[in-house]
Amino acid sequence: MSGTVVISLTGSGHELLHLAGWLRGEDDLRPGVTMADDSIEVVVNSGSIATLCTSVFDWLGHRREIDSVSLSMRAEKA
Repeated sequence: MSGTVVISLTGSGHELLHLAGWLRGEDDLRPGVTMADDSIEVVVNSGSIATLCTSVFDWLGHRREIDSVSLSMRAEKA
């Protein structure tokens, strides 16, 4: 199964750009990371969703300016 995870942050816009760059550093995620106006979209599958979760939490561990992170999933229709 595959889908798209949409990530949005409260904080400054440069943090969103930084997170997108961080996620593109993961081989499993790189081809599916795109920026929207105020969010990041990441195409994931059953093999890459764990990489996404781990990477987001690792990134948050290094950040101090983030108040909240929102993730939502849009499943692809079969």
